[in-house]
Amino acid sequence: MTIRKTDNKVIQKLLYQRRFADNPVSPNAVTDWFPAGERERVEREIKRMTADPDVPLKPVQDGPQVCLSSIDEVLLYLDKQGADIPSGLEAFVQSPPLHESRV
Repeated sequence: MTIRKTDNKVIQKLLYQRRFADNPVSPNAVTDWFPAGERERVEREIKRMTADPDVPLKPVQDGPQVCLSSIDEVLLYLDKQGADIPSGLEAFVQSPPLHESRV
């Protein structure tokens, strides 16, 4: 899996899980959403992504958790990367989280 594809998958999975500021998640939990062979790479990419101001993945200040910055920034980022953007986003964001295997 390429770095760009890994970044996009992380962002898409966090979007499916609605992991914004009011619902952060630990980086370890995010890596557990991936197959065992990809977890080390995902862990490295999460660290890199949280340090990059152009990526909408931010560390939570009061703990070792991460979250997406905003839905608008996520959509802009995915569009710039040429990644899939979920259709019917308003209904998508308001619905219950999907199982991560659907990402």
